[in-house]
This record gives sequence, C-alpha cells and structure tokens, in this order.
Amino acid sequence: MEKSFTEIRLHKSKPPQEFLCQLIHLEKEYLVLYYLSHSAAHINGVLIEKGSTTIAHYWKDKNYVLWKMKDPGGGTHRPPLSCL
Repeated sequence: MEKSFTEIRLHKSKPPQEFLCQLIHLEKEYLVLYYLSHSAAHINGVLIEKGSTTIAHYWKDKNYVLWKMKDPGGGTHRPPLSCL
C-alpha cells in the first residue's frame, strides 16, 4: 500500500511545516509514514542530510509520535531525535 499523505507539523513558536510522505501501513487507530528528505536541515543541532529517511509511527490515542531517522547510508541518526 503506497499512498501519498501530507504530514502537517504544528508548532507553537514557528509556522506549520508540511511534508509529503508515503503511507506504508494503516490500521483503524494507527498508521506509519515514510519520508525521504529532499534537502538538508538541522533539528536540535543535528544535521539531517539530504536523502535521509524517516519512519514515523502515529497512534490515535497517544499524545506522541515515534520517529526513526536514518542517514543516506542507512545509519541511525545520533543522538536519537524525538518530539513530544
């Protein structure tokens, strides 16, 4: 199952961000998205290189998201990044 899905991240102190993702798993109250970074960015001082990937797990009844980010070579970004 590959469908495009726009993730919209809302922030208190900056404008919303939109990311075009692929929906790779869907259940009634749980979904998994895949994102391929098309440009470099910094998150909390960590360089996220162009070509990095993110797998994001979302649950309807949880107030957090679990992300696993990998660099273009397949290594996991260190330190682990998370967002509440």
